[in-house]
Amino acid sequence: MKDNPMSSDKKLDAMLSNIPGILYRGIYKGKQNDLYDMKNQFVVEYISDQIEELTGYPASRFMDSGQNDFDMIIHPDDREKLRTGIMNQIRQKKAFLIEYRMVDIHGNIKWVFEKGQGFFGNDGELLWLDGAIFDITERKLMEKDLFQTQARCQNLVESVEEWIWETNALGIYTFSNAFTQKMLGYSAEELLGRSIHDFLPESDAAKWPQFKKNDLEIPSAVISRELPFTHKNGKKLIIEVSSRPFFSEEGFLLGFRGVGRNITLRKQMEQEALNQQKLQGVLEIAGAICHEMNQPLAAIQLFINFAIEECDPDAIIYKDLIKIRDNALRMGEISLKLMNITNTRTKEYIGGQKIIDIEQATEDSPES
Repeated sequence: MKDNPMSSDKKLDAMLSNIPGILYRGIYKGKQNDLYDMKNQFVVEYISDQIEELTGYPASRFMDSGQNDFDMIIHPDDREKLRTGIMNQIRQKKAFLIEYRMVDIHGNIKWVFEKGQGFFGNDGELLWLDGAIFDITERKLMEKDLFQTQARCQNLVESVEEWIWETNALGIYTFSNAFTQKMLGYSAEELLGRSIHDFLPESDAAKWPQFKKNDLEIPSAVISRELPFTHKNGKKLIIEVSSRPFFSEEGFLLGFRGVGRNITLRKQMEQEALNQQKLQGVLEIAGAICHEMNQPLAAIQLFINFAIEECDPDAIIYKDLIKIRDNALRMGEISLKLMNITNTRTKEYIGGQKIIDIEQATEDSPES
């Protein structure tokens, strides 16, 4: 077998060039009793060629100068943080991990992650630093974009005039926007960690397992239901809750997300309209009955009047005939007034009157 003509140094360089990062060694030239100031105290003995890919400066720029030119590519605002962070760890003879910014030859900012450690002699004196630097610019840009996206979504969620919420699989609230304060009287912080059962009557809370089962039958569907919530002040509310489940990548149920709308006023108006319709129907029936009664009642009145005219006022039956006549007249008046109520009083009912006093209504009738 022939010997590989590649020198050991070239083999090492070839191996190091395949490592996804910049390797370096910095020789400490400062005083041992002054381990705080890194500036001009470390000289780069070795730095891998990947430094040029990151900064635009060749490795020789840092190794051949005989001084700490590495400081020039560190962002001015991060230099002190970097020095302090590294030297604090060196004093404790611990490895250091730190993120900071570099400025390349074109003035572009690059984010890097550096990991290194000091090496000491038998006498405990610092000899050099070995470390590695990794480009994390892409990750930082993604984090920034993610943060901006999250902030934008949060602003949208908080600006919606609806209750947006999330629970875990057990129905425990894990998220709520601030609108819950306006709708239920509870701040988002007060809601977190509490169960949906805490805000429902016992009978409705007992239905939660069935609600959950129904939601899971068609997991892609948004299911809406009306639930009786209790406000923090004890007031009863009707909340329209629309939700759908969400799952892990493995298909396990993680919880539910949805929105809630206070429809209490709408439900009251719907009930009011329903009551009005019922009353309208009752009065229309009453009016129809009165209309049917008028003709036979008129015949009765005619007969009674004739009987009174023919009867001797001193007869015992005369007083009874008078009473019958008066009651017949009264029945006719009530019948007429009930017919008038159908067209007048029910209109006022829409404005909120739920109970009609027949006596009062007949007295208020236009025919009174």
